[in-house]
Amino acid sequence: MSSLKLKTPSGGSVTFNATDTANDVTLTVPASNASVLTDSSNIPAANLTGSLPVGMGGKVLQVVQYYDKQQSSYTMLNINNGYTNYGLNENGIDLTTLDSVITPSSTNSKILVMTNIMFWAAPPAYGVFRLKRGIGTATPTYASSDPWMSAMNSVPGTLTQMGSTGISTNGDTSWYGRILNFNFLDSPNTTDTVKYRFNFRMEGDPDTTFWLNRAGYNTNDYGANAGISSIILMEVAG
Repeated sequence: MSSLKLKTPSGGSVTFNATDTANDVTLTVPASNASVLTDSSNIPAANLTGSLPVGMGGKVLQVVQYYDKQQSSYTMLNINNGYTNYGLNENGIDLTTLDSVITPSSTNSKILVMTNIMFWAAPPAYGVFRLKRGIGTATPTYASSDPWMSAMNSVPGTLTQMGSTGISTNGDTSWYGRILNFNFLDSPNTTDTVKYRFNFRMEGDPDTTFWLNRAGYNTNDYGANAGISSIILMEVAG
């Protein structure tokens, strides 16, 4: 092994050791204004590619949060007391005010979707919340290959119908809103922008009013109930 020792003006030295090889090896020194990595350097996760070292899987790489405090009203499907599929086969209504976006740093990354959605639906009402996904500039849609994001699914739904989540307000009062908590670990397999969108479809009779971020009763006294809906997206190393 050959060595090259360079003396510094302060009396120290820097030694380069070369292993014995029959090939030429070139060491390129960065320009004087270039950045040199040290043991304290930080590299943005978005600039990293390839697989993580053993033991790195499961670590949180980034977290983004979206929230909506606007009180919005929607109209449920009036089925005139003829409840059939509880909204499962309906197109539903997109809650675009809760659209959430994240850009994974690796195709191996998982995205943990965590929700806290406040709503109220005039009882009795039955229906489903569903999750859509769009990659890049694509409009979020159902992923037919994923049982958790299929147009015909809502999880866990009823005993005979799966889905993103099944909901019922039968017997509720107008004073209190409902809280929907939904967690899902997605595998988008991309480093492009990923957008998530929630969709709901509910059947009501005779009242078809649906509120986001408030209860049916909205007088400013002890009975009023309002809230903020939020979505958290967490990139997890694969």
